[in-house]
Amino acid sequence: MKSRSNLERDTLHVGLIGVGRITQLVHLAGLQALPGARLVGAADPDARARDALRSRAPGLPCVDDPLRLFERDDLDAVVIATPPHTHADLAAEALRSGLHVYVEKPLSHDLESARALHDVWAGTGLVGAVGFNQRRSRLAAATKQKLAEGAIGRPIAYRAAFCAAPRRLSDWKAARGSGGGVLLDLAAHHVDLAGWLLDRPVESAACSLRSLRSEDDTASLTLRLAGEVEAQISCSLTGSEVDRFEIIGDDGILTADRYRGSLTVEPVTRRRSRGDRVVAAGRALAATPRQVLRTALPVEDDSHRRTLAGFVDAVAAGRSFRPDLSDGVENLEILDAAERSARGDGGFQMVERSNRDPDEARAPATAADALVDRDPEPRRAAVAVSGGAVPELSVVLVATEGFAGVARVVRHLREQTNADGIELLLVAENRAAVADVPAGAFDGLGSSRIVEAGPIDNVDRAAAYGIYAASAPIVAIVEDHAYPAPGWARAIVDAHRGPWAAVGSAMRNANPRTSLSWTNLLLAYGAWTEPIAAGETTQIARHNVSFKREALSTYGTELESRLGRDGDLFDDLRAGGARFFVADDAVVEHANPSRLRSTIRLRFEAGRLAAARRADSGAWSRLRRSIYTLASPIFPLLRSRFLVGKILSEPLRGTLVPRALPALALGLTLDAMGQALGFAVGPGRTAENLAAFEVDRLRHVTSHDRQLLST
Repeated sequence: MKSRSNLERDTLHVGLIGVGRITQLVHLAGLQALPGARLVGAADPDARARDALRSRAPGLPCVDDPLRLFERDDLDAVVIATPPHTHADLAAEALRSGLHVYVEKPLSHDLESARALHDVWAGTGLVGAVGFNQRRSRLAAATKQKLAEGAIGRPIAYRAAFCAAPRRLSDWKAARGSGGGVLLDLAAHHVDLAGWLLDRPVESAACSLRSLRSEDDTASLTLRLAGEVEAQISCSLTGSEVDRFEIIGDDGILTADRYRGSLTVEPVTRRRSRGDRVVAAGRALAATPRQVLRTALPVEDDSHRRTLAGFVDAVAAGRSFRPDLSDGVENLEILDAAERSARGDGGFQMVERSNRDPDEARAPATAADALVDRDPEPRRAAVAVSGGAVPELSVVLVATEGFAGVARVVRHLREQTNADGIELLLVAENRAAVADVPAGAFDGLGSSRIVEAGPIDNVDRAAAYGIYAASAPIVAIVEDHAYPAPGWARAIVDAHRGPWAAVGSAMRNANPRTSLSWTNLLLAYGAWTEPIAAGETTQIARHNVSFKREALSTYGTELESRLGRDGDLFDDLRAGGARFFVADDAVVEHANPSRLRSTIRLRFEAGRLAAARRADSGAWSRLRRSIYTLASPIFPLLRSRFLVGKILSEPLRGTLVPRALPALALGLTLDAMGQALGFAVGPGRTAENLAAFEVDRLRHVTSHDRQLLST
């Protein structure tokens, strides 16, 4: 067997085997966008597929025989996306050629060839991945977290539906012997998800199969998992488009819908009063516009890209990757039991597992691997980039769009008057996610590290991982759309010489040419927007804030939930006697949404969350909630008294801001409407929606502002 190494190259050289529909829709764009990977070739015996690839990837060599591609000396890994009956043979040959492999699911069309492939893989030290991409979807990650938090108590059942609309299938896909039927095509995903999400092995399976338009295209599958949990999966290649699952626990029900991008947790209400039913009806009514919008607009599913990125990162780091070929064999062992049931009397069949050691073939795993692949908590591994003396200030910066998304913030940090005393902690999903860091990007800073957090769905909570890794006595969190002025860091350090647990910054508009930008800045940061007076304060902005690290040390991993938009960090600090300060010379330029649609969404949901948090934290009675709901029309008048005074004061009086009054009135009205709903029925999913809103701020600004903020 050949032995190849990628250690001499900065990027992983990847080849594509099979360039049909899934490759051209998913794998091609995914690999082209990964900074740690480079496509060097492809292979497919179908001339039409090769021609289609050339139009999408001009200049990428594409041959008719995969074996010719395996012979290339500049190849490190292959992604195999051919018909299932060819997977095992192609993957085995790639492994014998010393190549890392990523095989689309299913691992094979039958169990025997999958086990033979596993035997080839065992002991090679190569990464063998299988494309169960739904494990790395944001919905699955959020579900795993909810289960770990005990949101629905002890799980007792899993129910799923996964169907595709009828369409003409290729000959290989329509035949069970080559395509695998609906069990291997669709059900395989939820068989994998059920065991992975619930962290229980499948012990037996029962199944019925039907052939409506093609061979074995419709199935009803029941799995019995360890711990007396049962999973029911319905799937069809000729049904209505749906992909959702439901986990029933003894304290609630969790429902996830991939096509709508929704995740809901409904606690058990054992005795429902009339008031309970009214509140439930209000929540359903409030959710209706969002459900309509989710149905009308496409929902981005980046799970394929995230899975490919994890594979590339694992190869580059020389570590294991999950799901791997052992997981692929396990999946087929379960589906084999299901097929035996369907071909027999439909009763339960035991899952017959081989005597293989699943860990024997895997590369040595690190603690970080265990966290990202098997533990509901994300990784917290820190990777040193450069070092120096003990810093006086640690700055946490979360990167969700690669280094390019935070490059301007880093440049502002390098321009600080005390830059050599700053430790930068760049929080990212993994190293591959920020592989676009250019040479010299951190020059001038005291030190810099990359903190791997796993999938990032909540920017606020991800910042906690940077705090865990911080070494300075003061730690500041800076958003990817907030740009510190040159004296900001020195002002923060100086302010913390006082008895303050947290110090806030003065906010300045980074994109001041639109009324909507000013509206969003003033409604979010009005009390801290320049001009401000330095001094002690009882209220402090939740973002772009700094802390004495010792003030946060007692929270442990609770810090993650307390930092979120719906968290209670500042309330808890204040209750414990902590004091806050706002520094007028610690100036941050903040980029604000300037598109109308984004403003409407942000202002309504921010108002709803603020009201719900206020009512929930005070354990308000229903009567008090009702009074505040009815009083919500006067909220704009109350808030406008302060904001109009701010607008008409120097130095804002002579700027665009006074002309922003109509936009401000709209924002205040939306805020009041959101508060009314928050008081009436609670927060719903506003915390999650607003967390997602913080990712990639440039989506929410005008084209002019996008150009301004990209320089």
